Amino acid sequence: MSQTDRIAFVIFGVTGDLTRRKLIPALYELCVSDRLPMPIDIIGFARRDLTDASMKNMLQTGITSFA
Repeated sequence: MSQTDRIAFVIFGVTGDLTRRKLIPALYELCVSDRLPMPIDIIGFARRDLTDASMKNMLQTGITSFA
């Protein structure tokens, strides 16, 4: 993969339990072990209306609990 290639990882239902317990901790572990291609964009869609801060807090809680 060349330096100009970008990867987009799209998560539908980003506020759900699967994302918090499995997807985000797995992406975190891949990033820590340098196994994710860079640059990468992670895009999340959800039906719940959350602020950026509350979304980051929810995902951080998933990382600290399950990664």
